[in-house]
Amino acid sequence: MLYIRTGNDQTGFAPGDTVRGVYGWDCAQAPGRAMLTLLWRTEGRGTSDMGIVSGIEAQHPSAIYEAPFELTLPNGPYSFSGKLITLHWAIELLLDNGEDLHRLDVLVSPWETEVRLPQEVEELG
Repeated sequence: MLYIRTGNDQTGFAPGDTVRGVYGWDCAQAPGRAMLTLLWRTEGRGTSDMGIVSGIEAQHPSAIYEAPFELTLPNGPYSFSGKLITLHWAIELLLDNGEDLHRLDVLVSPWETEVRLPQEVEELG
């Protein structure tokens, strides 16, 4: 079992905010390597893309592990959704070489919702 918890279970943040919480797992055996990353990814028509903004490698991971984290969000891009493409933000916990993965989706926006792109804007792009 892998988990990521933010303070007050918050999942919406403003650009530049610091996200604080804890991450951890309870596994049968200690992972060889564990990484917590802040990333964005796109979905939609065409090629999907992804970018890792920052990461924290777990120090001396054991079979049962928990540690606090702090990740500072960049000023952009904002979370957005359109007819052709969507950009999501997430905090991911990855153990070893991709065998165990847990993702916490987060919203990054100065407003309390993702930006909705009008169809006309996407057709120009």
